[in-house]
Amino acid sequence: MMELPGIDAQLASSFTAFDVARAGVAKLVGVAAARIAWENAKVTPDGTAVAQWRDRQTAWAAIGSSLRPDDVAGVRAALADVAEAIGLVSQE
Repeated sequence: MMELPGIDAQLASSFTAFDVARAGVAKLVGVAAARIAWENAKVTPDGTAVAQWRDRQTAWAAIGSSLRPDDVAGVRAALADVAEAIGLVSQE
């Protein structure tokens, strides 16, 4: 990792993890929006699937809103949620 004057490695690592978590959550919110739009564009949309994607989107948006760079446990939890969700999304 590149050394930054006045910023120790642990702090820089925390901000990197925060940025990755925030970007991952934002991507998942976007994936949910796309899946909702895709489902609604069908001739006969599946209301249950739309509701599930909306619930996921709302949950991910809430995680993104609550993220703070100084909340190491929250950032770790968000990273774990993103990793798990990526697995779920890629299987559907």
